[in-house]
Formats: sequence, C-alpha cells, structure tokens
Amino acid sequence: MIFLLVKKFFMRLLGIQLDGPLLRAAAVEVTRRHGTKILALRTANISDAAVVKQLYTDSKGRIGSGLSCREFIIRIVELTIKKGPLVEQALALQAESVHYFPQEEVLTVPVLQRKNSKALLFTARKEAIKAHLSEFEKIQIEPDGISSVCSALCSFVQWKIPSLQSVFIVDLGTTEWTCVWMQNGSPFKSHSIPGGVDSLLNAFWEDRKKILLHKEIEGAARQVDLLQLKAHLNPSLTNKLHELRQKLAQIIHSFQREADLQPLLFTGRTDALCHLSEFLIENVRDAICSECKGALTPEDQKFAVSIGLALERAKPGSLQFRRGEFFPQKNWKKLGIYSLFLLFFSLAISSALFIGGIKSTGARKAKMLQSLHSSLEKWDPSIKKKIFTGTDDEIISRWAAAIDAHSKEYPYIPKSPRVAESLNWLTAHPLLSQFREQGDPIHIQEIRYQLLKFPKIGASKEPYQSKMEIEFQFKEPIHARQFHEALLKGDQYVDPHQQVDWEVLANGYKTAFYLRNQSQYVF
Repeated sequence: MIFLLVKKFFMRLLGIQLDGPLLRAAAVEVTRRHGTKILALRTANISDAAVVKQLYTDSKGRIGSGLSCREFIIRIVELTIKKGPLVEQALALQAESVHYFPQEEVLTVPVLQRKNSKALLFTARKEAIKAHLSEFEKIQIEPDGISSVCSALCSFVQWKIPSLQSVFIVDLGTTEWTCVWMQNGSPFKSHSIPGGVDSLLNAFWEDRKKILLHKEIEGAARQVDLLQLKAHLNPSLTNKLHELRQKLAQIIHSFQREADLQPLLFTGRTDALCHLSEFLIENVRDAICSECKGALTPEDQKFAVSIGLALERAKPGSLQFRRGEFFPQKNWKKLGIYSLFLLFFSLAISSALFIGGIKSTGARKAKMLQSLHSSLEKWDPSIKKKIFTGTDDEIISRWAAAIDAHSKEYPYIPKSPRVAESLNWLTAHPLLSQFREQGDPIHIQEIRYQLLKFPKIGASKEPYQSKMEIEFQFKEPIHARQFHEALLKGDQYVDPHQQVDWEVLANGYKTAFYLRNQSQYVF
C-alpha cells in the first residue's frame, strides 16, 4: 500500500532508443509537485556493455522502449459506445478487420482517444516484438513497456511544446527517418524512410575516402554546408540527399492531402550535416504552414525519442505491446510479492478489526446491562428478578422480547404540524419569497388553523387531519394564480391529494387546504 502511494506521487523512468549502433537513454523523474524533470541524457555504443549496464542499474525505475514505424500499422476506428466493457468487445471485433495476417501471428493494441470518441489500433507482428526483445536481451536489458517511436515523438512534443496539438514530425534517425502526422496529440499516420543519416555519411565517405579516414567522416560532415553543396565534388552525397528529400516530400504531401497545412518539426540528428533540415524542407514548403525552428535545442532534438519513450510509461492508457504472452516475467514476480504483502496486510487489519469489534461489543453490552439493572432496581425490582437470570446474552434477549411485546404507537402524540411550523412554512415559502423580492409581498388578512380529526377515547385509530384557511391580497393577479398552482402541486406541508379550495373575494383571495401529517413529536 505504501509503495502504491509513493508510486502515485513519484515515478522514475528510463526511455531507451536503439538508434542503429547507438543507444540513447533518457532518465526522467515525474512528480506531482514538480512535474517532469530530465535527470540524465546519455548516448552509448551498444557494444559498450559496461556503460549500458550502468544506465540500466542507475535508473531504478520502469524502462520503456519503442517499435519502429515499419513494424506496425495504425488504423483509426470510430466509437459509438463511449465507455464500459462493451468498448473492449467492439474494439476486438474491429481489430480483426484492420489487417490480413492470421490472428495468431499479430498483436493489436487499442489506444482510446476520449476527446473525439475514436480509437487508434496498433497492429504489430509478434515476430517483430520478439525480435525487439531479443535486441534488448543482447545488452542485458528487459524493458517494462514497449511503445512506438511515433507515439514517443508525440508524447515528447506534448510535453515540450504543449500548445502544438497538430504537426508533422520528422525524426532524423541514424538508420531510418520517422515521419509522423500528429493530430490532437496522437499519431494518426506514420512512415519510415530506411537509410537514415548513416546512408548520407556513407555517401559522403564515398566522395572523400581518398582524403579522409572513416573515423573522421562525422566531424567533416558537420562542416559541409548543404545549402552551398557542389554536386560535382560530392556526387554520391548529392544523389543520396536528393533521393531522401524526394521520399520525405512524398510522405509530407500525402499527410497534407488529409491534414491540410500543418507546421513541420524536425528532431533527431539534425546537426549531422550543416543546414540539413533547411535543405530537406525546400521540397515541402507548399505542404506546410511553418517550420518550428528554434523551438528545440540540439540536445532536445537528439533525445526526443528516448525522452518520449520514458514519458509514455508515465501516461495512463498509453500504447503497451508487452501484454499477454509478452508480459514481463519480472513484473509477475513483483505482482506476486505485492499480492502477498496485501494479503498479509489485509489479514492483519481484519484480525485487528475483529478483536476490536469483540472488545467494543463486550464493553457496550456491559454498559447496557448496568444501565438496565439500575433502572429496574429503581422502578420495578420484580421485573429485574425475572430478566436477570442466566448469561448476559440471555438477559438482553429477554429484555428485547419484552420491549417488542409491549411496543405500541401512542395514538395521542399529535402528527399534524404545529401552528408555529405552519406559519414558518408560509413565511419561508420560496414562491412568496420571490414575490417579496419583486416588490409584491403577500398581505395576509386572516389565518385559521383547524384540527378537524384526531384520536379520541373509544376511537384511538382516528387519524389526525388539520386544515388551514388564509385570506390574503396581492398587487398582481398573476402572483395569486401562481400561488394557487403551487398549492395544487403540494409540498412538504400541503397535501395535494386533498381538496384545495380557492375563492376570489372583492378585495383579495381566500384559499383552504389540508396539511400533511408530519413525524411524531412530543410537546
């Protein structure tokens, strides 16, 4: 229980992105008071097992990873059912029609969009999920959650630029570029472009391998200004740049045909070549309304996916492919430990309540018997001798039976409302208060209160019945009519099932109505 409360107010998360030969990790802390805080951003080579192990050990929190966009498909379905168990059944039926794979080979995960009554269905092949887990197993890391790169990018943008609800996002990864159309904070479409920044660096190496060592390529590439690139000196790089820019333009234009003009945001390795994003945007200026330039730092851009993967684990109802046969084994162990803890805790609380209840009942029983003994000793010792024999429970049972046997309603306790109560009801009547505020208070000329029926000796079952007559004046006749309608409807004091008399006098009105019987009271 303590763990769950701490977890609710404090979470430490680690998002890990496998970006080609590199591993990018973001340690994030989420608290209710301080919000989201970035603890550390690290880049390591996947082959450097020591660094990877240290990242995993230091996190001490849930780990999130993400599938590439090429590993799944997204479909949008409309929801006619808003909530309840029928939503899951409807989504399960919809999931079968969004792909052509055998059902046993795929895993479909729904993500509900409460704002617009839609759901996103993410369908991935199980082999792709197994391969993803296998990659992490090689570096001795088991992610607690598997989301997607496109969902992570949307979560990152929602956190970093919350005012940006719809945007085209392009993440320039090492081995592939990810293009996402985000709408209302969620990924509606995504595509990946294979090759990525590595293909540009390899093309640059082909052009410069006679004068540069391979380890010098990345540093030299950052000095190349793509806006002033000479094609005859860099033929391979020029061809690869135009090829990737053309593919990117096709994807962005396909987004634009459905989404209209949206801003464009670049993340990832935008600094791999000088003015890379400016070069790529040239072919899509007619499909976007603006470029979100300067909104992110180079570090934000580079770690956007890993930060987003960490944030995905903090969001309720976020995408999670680790379910069913892919549910983490370590989580089963944790759940078992927590279940045992809760079981023992519940047993301890139940035992304490049971013992406390027995002691409390015994104390109340002893106090009751002491009070009963004192009363009977004072008023009727003979009854005390009959009742006070045997155990305490037998004494209480005999006393309760005696009370039930002689329990009768006293008919002479009036049930009709008292005159003071009736006058108070009339003074506080909401309709009359409204008329008073409008400058037309009721002017009462005469009130008569009559007790028509009541129990008598020889007729103790005669019910109580009281009647009230009022002569009054209003300035406005419509107010008198409204008061008459209110009396016909009845309320806590006026009995609508009895006759309500109404008479128009020369200088006012006269009404008579019956009053409801109230709860018993003693004068």
